[in-house]
Amino acid sequence: MIFDPMDIWFDNRKEWNKTPAKFLADRFAVFKFDELIVATPPMRSGAKRGVPKSVRVHLVPHHADPRVGLDWHDPEGPIVYAGSRDFITPAVGALTAAAAQLGREIVFQFDHHAWKSLEGAALVLAPRIGGAYRLNREGKPTIKVANASQAGIPCLATDCPAITSLFPDVRTAPASEWLDADSIKVHLKKALDDEPSAVKFTFEQWLRRMRGILCGSQS
Repeated sequence: MIFDPMDIWFDNRKEWNKTPAKFLADRFAVFKFDELIVATPPMRSGAKRGVPKSVRVHLVPHHADPRVGLDWHDPEGPIVYAGSRDFITPAVGALTAAAAQLGREIVFQFDHHAWKSLEGAALVLAPRIGGAYRLNREGKPTIKVANASQAGIPCLATDCPAITSLFPDVRTAPASEWLDADSIKVHLKKALDDEPSAVKFTFEQWLRRMRGILCGSQS
């Protein structure tokens, strides 16, 4: 059995603050899987401590949305958040105030078509504030950052291990500073002048990786 635990902890709040090692050990006790797919280096480290050495562990970072274009950056465009409201709601007020102080439009899109709002954006936001429990910070895929890099747009994220381990060149700010307009304004201003992260984790790369795993040729 190949087991991919991506996001399954959302169904049980008791899981949210477990360490990756404890979470994966508990899942192994139930499923007895032979192989494991994880999306971030912290989850891979947790697997090494939490599951038997006989389990083959594959690191497969989640890909960017293939519908996102390759040159969508507009330096004069809005600051954009495209994703679940769970991870940004506590910071909306501070971000709105900070953007106004910078004279920038800010857009929050929460539905399944939110990816479209990246076209023409000056900056993409990728925070994990509300809902930023341990497994989300360490194990949740980094799709917002991958989308920004594919679109050629600078990104500002929280300093979550899942994000910093995969995108060390992306500007980050501690979660507490996203809640204060003056603090986050400083980070927004700097991020607007950043170069975008190098493109990585495309859908084509992910597909090749998964085919290799299913064919038994990659680890």
